[in-house]
Amino acid sequence: MKMNENCLLHGFQKLYRPALLVLLFVLAADSNPVAAFTQARGIRSINFREFSYRVGPPYCEEFGPTVKVHQGKFANKEATFEVSRVLYGNLTGAGQEEALVVASCTPQVVAHPGFENNLVYVYGIKNDRAALLGTFAFGQPWDFKERAPELTRGDQLMLFDITGVSIAAGSISFEHMAGEARCCPTFYVTQTFRWNNGRFVLAAEHRRPWKEKSDPPKFGWKKIVGETFTLNATEHKYFRLPKGRLRFDFNAEDAVYTGVATAEQYAQLQRKYLTLVDFKSFHCVKTSINEATTQCNIQVPNAVLAVRDQRGPITRLAGAYSTVKPLGNGAIADRATTPNKVAVTVYIWTCIENCPAANP
Repeated sequence: MKMNENCLLHGFQKLYRPALLVLLFVLAADSNPVAAFTQARGIRSINFREFSYRVGPPYCEEFGPTVKVHQGKFANKEATFEVSRVLYGNLTGAGQEEALVVASCTPQVVAHPGFENNLVYVYGIKNDRAALLGTFAFGQPWDFKERAPELTRGDQLMLFDITGVSIAAGSISFEHMAGEARCCPTFYVTQTFRWNNGRFVLAAEHRRPWKEKSDPPKFGWKKIVGETFTLNATEHKYFRLPKGRLRFDFNAEDAVYTGVATAEQYAQLQRKYLTLVDFKSFHCVKTSINEATTQCNIQVPNAVLAVRDQRGPITRLAGAYSTVKPLGNGAIADRATTPNKVAVTVYIWTCIENCPAANP
């Protein structure tokens, strides 16, 4: 029995010895599994919204040499530091991702403009830690020692607020508003920086005409139909409708039926008398109303709104008969012969202010 146990143990060691050797080698190479996991994930393992950033005069000097953010933000009585975006890409051509952190360091002054996206940090990974590769202040390379130098330009343009920060393979771009004075920008100027000999240098510049961004479109109800008319007993009226979200306002002296018919239903109704029963097959139906508001989402072309007087053929006959021979008290006759005054207003939900121009 003991010999069999020894044979089994020897067989187990022979079978699994290679796997045990590999496991021991891995543990010896990296005795910290957390660090190994961080390295495998690369730069994206760094939480840049719980992080310390280097700052310095004249930008964010209110915080001292560093500022530590919590949930992407830190503030005191003098200034606010806030991380707005973190972008990832191969910015240096090293074959691995780097992180670009866009931040704003804003003095606590009411209506102080131009400080959005004014600081940008570029980080890579070195020894499982975030390593600062470059910094920009107001779109220009910065070394934390003094104001970021402004490049000498051959034109009369000055670069002001940063309106956009973007990355591409091996490059970082800053879009500025530009002009001879900050009050009156005439161009958007985009400067693109590329990694060269261990730093980011200006590689290209493009400009496009300035067009001040307009206010966003405002939506609301726009009146497209407004009509007052009369209906005798059994009479009806149709209104052509556009596609879209519509609202109907009705006001009638006597009760009416209303509903939306498709183009096919309308074609059939042209050849027959419109009964109250027909409304059962319509959409957005209202029955026996004097005053009402309803909404209807029309998604088919050439739909029509049908409005019919609720009074039926008997009432109409009674009215016709009363013109020849008066009826007792004249109640039915008056009701039948008096036209029903109806007002219909139709609105469509659409852009009403700051609307983009339609394509020609």
